[in-house]
Amino acid sequence: MATSEGTILVSSGYEDFNINVWDLSRPSLVLEEPGTEVLTILPKNVDGKSLLLFVPDESEKGEAVVAKIVDAETGEEQDSHPCGNLQIEKTDVKAVYTLSDDHLIIRAGERKRFGVVDTNTWEVVTPLQSNHASCERHYAVVNNRTELICQGFMEKDLDICRLDSGEVVDKIVPGLEQRCYQIRKDKEGRVALLQFLHPKGMLLQLWDVLSRTLLMTVEPEGADAVTFRFGLSHAGTHLALGNPCNITCGDTTFINEGPCVLEIRTGKVVHFFPEGHAFLEFVSDSRVVSTDAAQWHVWDVTTGSKQSVMSIPVHPMIADGLILSTVGDRVLVSTGDKKTIAVYDMSTGTQLGSFTFENMLKECVLLGGGDLVAARFDRKMIILKLHNNAQ
Repeated sequence: MATSEGTILVSSGYEDFNINVWDLSRPSLVLEEPGTEVLTILPKNVDGKSLLLFVPDESEKGEAVVAKIVDAETGEEQDSHPCGNLQIEKTDVKAVYTLSDDHLIIRAGERKRFGVVDTNTWEVVTPLQSNHASCERHYAVVNNRTELICQGFMEKDLDICRLDSGEVVDKIVPGLEQRCYQIRKDKEGRVALLQFLHPKGMLLQLWDVLSRTLLMTVEPEGADAVTFRFGLSHAGTHLALGNPCNITCGDTTFINEGPCVLEIRTGKVVHFFPEGHAFLEFVSDSRVVSTDAAQWHVWDVTTGSKQSVMSIPVHPMIADGLILSTVGDRVLVSTGDKKTIAVYDMSTGTQLGSFTFENMLKECVLLGGGDLVAARFDRKMIILKLHNNAQ
């Protein structure tokens, strides 16, 4: 483990899977683990102060998985658990979700079904009965973390499972020939957004999870999976669209002509983006980010006012996945090459720090109230701590 209180940290080269130069306003390197493949990183705790890692179990020739729990503030390893009894393989860790401080949802076991896992004993306490999803795109935890929506292999309908009993209690029936390509949801899981690869290019369905009713159907005109930009607000009340679309809301069908934000329940447009702007992503209940390819702009969609401007030049055609993580007013972004990242204060547009890596990132998240950055490469995981410039 190494630390630095200056503005530049130089480490050894690619042979040791280390990073050459760090530039983050007065950074401290809290943890550095080179040489071992890290399969995924995610906050173990709901408050984000502990980090959960999955790595190959070398004693099992790298085919099984070991879970490690790390204190993100000190870098100390708190615990380590072989997961042989869960029968987790490397590909299964793509479907892991933090349910509470001591419970996870993991796709594991002989039949590769999801189950609720107690991280104190590392045993499945509630096996779920559905024919479960093959990857993270095909499931979502909904209804205030009490249910799981998932789509089984070759299934067109989606099961809804109770997480306390494991029973399939209902289904969502899209009524389409195509399988769901991706599931998104709002923060509390009250609204589920289903994305389909349609013969005409793309199709969205928005469902009320509690009542199991279809709220809205969106079909973009002349857009495919690459060029169609859309986003669901954290509160599940608004939908942002970056392309002209045919929209059906209840018994009403209308055409949306340009990039805008609309209310899901009514279909009413509440915010139009300026000409030349492309929608990027929602970053809170009411804040949305757009780009004009020279800067990022943060808007309050409830008032229509611009809150701040962040100088992050990026072409909108490569904008997918550039917003990596948000905590409060802090946002962690990538500038497109997945080697340079920065942390900004969205309320002011101020850059709080930036990193330039030698190798391409696999994952990167904010932790500890936005003061910590955890990054994963193929054979390296690091945690860095942001420092106030006044310190």
